[in-house]
Amino acid sequence: MVETSTGIVVLVIVLQAGVSLLVRTHRVHAYLVAHLERAFGRQVEVVSFDARILPRPQLDANEVTVGEDSSFGHEYFLRAERLSAGLRGQAC
Repeated sequence: MVETSTGIVVLVIVLQAGVSLLVRTHRVHAYLVAHLERAFGRQVEVVSFDARILPRPQLDANEVTVGEDSSFGHEYFLRAERLSAGLRGQAC
């Protein structure tokens, strides 16, 4: 029983480390930025992404700038130190 618990803890630690490293790769960074650009309908710049599994899955985008529509000007539309997205459980 103790071996099973230890195995689960080790698996969670490895998954957390793997997810954290994965979102820092260039390919995943570009993929996530492309999805944000489609969602906002504007150019988006993100310095880095962080992800975690526990206590609940969450993705953080750090130092985010959403560009302005060029027909309105050349300043940014939105600037944030961090944007977070996570999963919510369903309310009963």
